Amino acid sequence: MKKNSILFSLLLLSAESAAAGAFEIPKCAQEAFLALPDGFPVRAQLALTREEQAKGLMFRKELKQDRGMLFVFKEAGEKSFWMKNTFVELDIVFLDKDLKIGKVFHRVTPSTPGQGDSEVAVVSAPALCVLELAGGSARKHGLKPGVRLKISFPSDTCSDAAIKVPSGGIEPQADTGAAVSPLLDGRHLGKTKK
Repeated sequence: MKKNSILFSLLLLSAESAAAGAFEIPKCAQEAFLALPDGFPVRAQLALTREEQAKGLMFRKELKQDRGMLFVFKEAGEKSFWMKNTFVELDIVFLDKDLKIGKVFHRVTPSTPGQGDSEVAVVSAPALCVLELAGGSARKHGLKPGVRLKISFPSDTCSDAAIKVPSGGIEPQADTGAAVSPLLDGRHLGKTKK
């Protein structure tokens, strides 16, 4: 555990030097490390494509306290998350371009098998990124509106090209010349509100 904390601290040093309003996701990254306000580290699976965002954390039976999912969208705007087939209680954190918290939904009710669609919980708020955490994590670790999270990526991620996340959303990094496909518009529900 101590070794993981040291590695996490080293990775955060590089994240702190990134310019506000933009961060880069290494081309092959599948997860990110996030530091919560009290320093607690979370390893978050990345949901970058429309398909990954539509599936989210559906069908999982558990979510450890130090795990989560980070949805990064092409454009900022109103994002809605529907708990259909999501069987674990979640805290859902809506973030802006600077990873500053705009809204937190605590302990969003999971769905149950056979539950009618109209009875399934839905939460929405403006965001560029959305972080899903195990229910209770947000309060426990001090997540509240106005707080900014820190992000870094595993050092073993291939980084010959990166996806830059500027203030407006995700685009391929212009100066690499690499063939990185831009993300599709999409959210957890696969619909976009403007």
